Amino acid sequence: MDFQRAANFDGLDALPPEILRLIADNCQRNDISSLGMTCKSFFDSLMPVVWEVLDGPEKILSLIPGAKVNRVKLEAIGSYDIRTEIIIYPDTLSKDWTRYWFYAQFVKHLVAARYANFGCLRTTCSIQGWNTVFQILKDGALLPNLRTLEFPFVDGINIGALHLLSWFALFLSPSLHKITIIHCQLHRTQFPTSPAVLLITSLATTLRTAKKIDLPSGYSFPTESTLKLLCPSGYRERHYWFTHLPNLKGLRNLSIQDFGFSDRPIEGLFVLGHLPYLESLSIRCHSSLIEMKTPTFSPELFPHLHYLTIEADTDGFRYIWSLGTMVSKLSVVALRLMSNTITHHEVQTDLIPVLAKHSPDVKHLGIFWPRCVRIMHRLENEPLEVELVLELVSLLPLQSLGLHLAKKGAVEESHFAHPERRFPAFRHLILTNAHSWPCTATTSAMFPNLSILEELHEDDDLELLEERAEVKPSGIGTSCGFRKIIGARNGPMDMSYLLSP
Repeated sequence: MDFQRAANFDGLDALPPEILRLIADNCQRNDISSLGMTCKSFFDSLMPVVWEVLDGPEKILSLIPGAKVNRVKLEAIGSYDIRTEIIIYPDTLSKDWTRYWFYAQFVKHLVAARYANFGCLRTTCSIQGWNTVFQILKDGALLPNLRTLEFPFVDGINIGALHLLSWFALFLSPSLHKITIIHCQLHRTQFPTSPAVLLITSLATTLRTAKKIDLPSGYSFPTESTLKLLCPSGYRERHYWFTHLPNLKGLRNLSIQDFGFSDRPIEGLFVLGHLPYLESLSIRCHSSLIEMKTPTFSPELFPHLHYLTIEADTDGFRYIWSLGTMVSKLSVVALRLMSNTITHHEVQTDLIPVLAKHSPDVKHLGIFWPRCVRIMHRLENEPLEVELVLELVSLLPLQSLGLHLAKKGAVEESHFAHPERRFPAFRHLILTNAHSWPCTATTSAMFPNLSILEELHEDDDLELLEERAEVKPSGIGTSCGFRKIIGARNGPMDMSYLLSP
C-alpha cells in the first residue's frame, strides 16, 4: 500500500487502510490500541502502525514470556530517574513465544537507549539474564524486520563496559538499513572495545578473502581473557556472541560518533567502503590521522555513497577528500569544520578547490563553523562569507547551500549589486548569523532563480519564529521573488534534512 498520497487526498477517494493510517498518525498510542481492539480489520491495519516505531525497547522486551519488568522512579532534588529493569529467567526458553514474535515482526525503528538527560527526566533500561538471551539469539535476531537502530550514549553514564557492548549487539539484525551510534564516553580505558569498533570488526570478517585486510590492534573483538575479568561465569558465551554478529551488509545509512572510530578512521573507512548499498555516512575524524600515509582506495569502494556528513578540522577535511573514490560520487555534503581559526587563504586553497575537484557533482552543501572560530578577512570591506557563497555556487552545481556566518557589520549592498554569473540551478540558501548579508534586493540580484532564503539566528528569542513571511524584493521584478523565512536557531546548525536518501 502506498501511503505517500494519503497526505494530499481530499477524503473522497481514500481507501480504509489509508484512513486508518492517518488516524494512527494523529492519535495517542493508547487510543490507537483501543481502536485496534474493536474488530479484526482494524487490528490487522493498526497494530503494524502501533509497533513500527519504539522510543525505547521496554515494551517489546516485556513481551518475552516469563520476563519480569521492574520500573522504579528515583527522585532527587530538581530531577528524577526512571529505571526499568527487565529480568529474563532460564525457563523462558521453554515457554510459548507466540505473542512476542507476533509483535516483534512489526518493529521497524528502535531507539535502543535513552541514557541522556531530557530536562529533568533520565530513563534507563537494563537486563538481568544475559546468558539466557544468548541462547535466544542463536535462533535469530530479536527484531527480525528492524530497519533503523539508534544507539545514543553520552559521557557521565554509569554503565559497565560489558553491559554496553551487550546492549548494542542485542538488537543487531540482518534487516537493518540504518544505524546511528553516539558513544561519547570519555573514560575509554574501561571498555574492551567500543560499539563502532565492534561493528566494523564484525563487518571486516564478512569480506571476501581477497579483500580482507589486517586491521590494527584497535580494531579487534574483545578477547576471552578480557571478558573473563568482566564476567567470569559466562565469558565464553559472550565471546562467541560478539564474534558471530549478524551480517549487516545491507546497511544503507550509517552515523558514527565514537572515539574508537575517530582515533583510527582510515582502516574503518576501508571496511565500510565494501558495504555494497551504503548511501549515507556521517563520521567524526581527528586531525592526527593526517600523520598517516594516504592509502590507495580502490575505485570499487563506496559504490553508492552520495550523502556525507563529516566533522573535522581543515587538515582532516583535506585528508578525507584526498581519498578520491570515497567523495567522488557525492551529491550532498554537510561539513563541520572544527579548526580554531580559518583564513581566507585556507578557504581559497583547500576547501573550495578541493570540493570542486574531487566532488564535482555536489548539489546540496552545508558548512558550519562553531562559535569559537574566528573568520579571517582578506580585506576589511570584503567579507569572507559572501565571497565564499559566490565562489562555491560558481564552481559547484549547487541547488542549495547552508552556511554558518560570522557576526560582522552590515555589508554595502552596492558592492554585490551586479554579479556576473546567474547561477541558474541555485534555489535554496540557508544562513545562520546573517547580520553581514546583503539586503533582500541585492540577494535577488545575486541569485535571480532563488526560491527560498532562510535566515537563522542564534538568539533565543522565540518571537522570531512568528516573523516567518513571504517577501518579494522591491525593484527587481516579480519574476525574481522568493520566500524569505526568519527563525531562531538553538544549538548547532542541523543539515540533516539534506542527508535523507
